[in-house]
Amino acid sequence: NIRHCSKCNNFSEEEICDLLFEPDAEYDVSMSSDYDEAPRKRMKGRQLTALSVAIPDMPGSVLLRYERAG
Repeated sequence: NIRHCSKCNNFSEEEICDLLFEPDAEYDVSMSSDYDEAPRKRMKGRQLTALSVAIPDMPGSVLLRYERAG
């Protein structure tokens, strides 16, 4: 779920992903359970829009960092 994004309230998650990511663009992405950044992986925008994020421990969190490669 996308949270803490008051400007996003009128859009579905799918619509937000379509706005954020260009399908053929490449992004450097990391997913961490804390502030220490995990190694980054290069992904296409279409992979990011289909990404499944699991939080193994409750309470818990996942920090997803991304930036367009280039």
